[in-house]
Amino acid sequence: MYKIILFTSVLCFAVYEALGQTEIDKNWKWIIPTRTTRLQIEKKFGSSVTDDKNAMFQSYQTQTEKISVIYSKEKTFNKICSCYIKPKMVISFIVSPLRRILLSDFRIDLSTYEKDDTYLPREIWYTNESKGILIVTALAEIEDGKSGVERITSWHYSPKLYKPKNSKK
Repeated sequence: MYKIILFTSVLCFAVYEALGQTEIDKNWKWIIPTRTTRLQIEKKFGSSVTDDKNAMFQSYQTQTEKISVIYSKEKTFNKICSCYIKPKMVISFIVSPLRRILLSDFRIDLSTYEKDDTYLPREIWYTNESKGILIVTALAEIEDGKSGVERITSWHYSPKLYKPKNSKK
């Protein structure tokens, strides 16, 4: 009986985790700003496609995304997260899809995000500060016969997000 209850509990938790996460959460959850190292990133994605391999900013590419990573160069205090970061650690990263992804394709509870459409014309930012995620979308002129459809252009991960200085909100 104990084994059946344990199995059922594990199965329910696995289903809940699988259904509750979006691609934005699920595929990038293993990269944690201020904790993941450059070595771990390169083990997963291979060598950077950036010319200067010693630069703080490096880019990687998969078949479906471009990943831009900012690394710490030396042990330093980071004002964004108010924490010390060791050398060669991920400070933040941006994922840009190489294929068309609509915001409506994801199961994202947008009520947990703050919407800001004042930064750039035809661009909408969805910020969830507690998760450290910023989703950037662009309004498509006409997409499958519909106007006002939002296409995801990138999603950003940081230890703590902040508003751009010229945002009105």
